[in-house]
Amino acid sequence: MRISFFPRRKPKKFNYNPIYFDESKERIENLKNAHNKGNQKKEYKRILGFKDRWTGKQSRSTLNKKSNLRLIIILAILFFLSYWMLFR
Repeated sequence: MRISFFPRRKPKKFNYNPIYFDESKERIENLKNAHNKGNQKKEYKRILGFKDRWTGKQSRSTLNKKSNLRLIIILAILFFLSYWMLFR
């Protein structure tokens, strides 16, 4: 008889329900869906033009410049504070 402080778990059961594929039924269903989509009103998404993409990139670049400038200012302040504290 073995004594164990941590009981072993029983393996989990694997329940697999096979799914059967009927190719002809799937093809008919796809044709029905395509026909129903053709009858519905088509909706078009707006495609972004060059101007829209350019302004988006431009705003990101200005944000990056501001972020870089802020980082440089913070590093400069930290450098001068540490210099002042070490060589006072």
